[in-house]
Amino acid sequence: MLKRKNKKVLHGMEQLEGRDLMAGDVLAFVSNGHLNVVEASGEFGQGQSVAVSQLADGRLRVKGLASADGGTSLVNGRAFQDFRVTGDLKVSLGAGNDYVKLIRNTAIRGISIDMSSTNATATADKDTVIVDGIRTDNNLSIKTGVGDDNVRVFDSQIGNGVGIDNLIINTGAGRDAINLFTTDRVLTVKGNVVINATDFNEADVDSVFLQTMTIHKNLAVNTGAGNDTVNMTDIFAGGDIVLSTAEGNDNVKLREVRSGDDFWVLLGEGNDVLETQYLRADELMLDGGAGTDRLYESIPGPSNKITKLNFEPLRFDGTVGTIVGGGGGVFLAKS
Repeated sequence: MLKRKNKKVLHGMEQLEGRDLMAGDVLAFVSNGHLNVVEASGEFGQGQSVAVSQLADGRLRVKGLASADGGTSLVNGRAFQDFRVTGDLKVSLGAGNDYVKLIRNTAIRGISIDMSSTNATATADKDTVIVDGIRTDNNLSIKTGVGDDNVRVFDSQIGNGVGIDNLIINTGAGRDAINLFTTDRVLTVKGNVVINATDFNEADVDSVFLQTMTIHKNLAVNTGAGNDTVNMTDIFAGGDIVLSTAEGNDNVKLREVRSGDDFWVLLGEGNDVLETQYLRADELMLDGGAGTDRLYESIPGPSNKITKLNFEPLRFDGTVGTIVGGGGGVFLAKS
């Protein structure tokens, strides 16, 4: 028998007794074949923490986990509940320090995870999403909103090659960390990958890490203003690749990144550093933007057209030399 909360009414309001822990509970239900996971009534803005996994009979299990705010979240007043699902998984947890984990070997038609809130503040809305070795037939969409958020997607297949099969991540304002990678199964996206680690009003420090991915269509990464870090290794996109870091002193490392079409790197205003190794594209554009920008290159890859703009000439010790002709110049090759 579950016994967690005792309530009494005081001056027309419910007051909790005997509960110092502030984990938020969730309401989970199936509607039109879709599994919905939302904040339980009276738990808005608290730290919900749940995991979704798949049982041997195909049902999905929603289980409460230990919350960052203390205590353990309940699902419909229970430790967990199982559901027969024919549609998508839709998670909407709003404000609070929320945590969602999708457990390995779970297969779902499509997934939407929205942990954002227009009323949340950065100190009260630090969200974590972990997607470990799952498979979808359609999109995976993750939105965390304001706050210092952490998103990890690995060893998964997004989409089945029929229809819209995109991986879309929007982390908004805050010091966000986005990690997409492979440990034992190649992370594959059958559509586009779109990463926005920014909103229009923030200049926080963001980190984007991509390692060993196969993307069938386009890859777009936007970190916005701030002194951001981007690291991509062993990435293939069948379409275009666009990387934009906007204002700030950004540090970008690109190793074995291949595009089936065009590849643009736009570093924007600020004193940026770009390190490249074996980039491949039809047309490759590297633009340091305004500021004192450095380009370090090793093992150039094949491209039909290569354009380099707004990088400073470097001496052989790696320091910036005299600018000649307003950009271009000689770039240091690192061994």
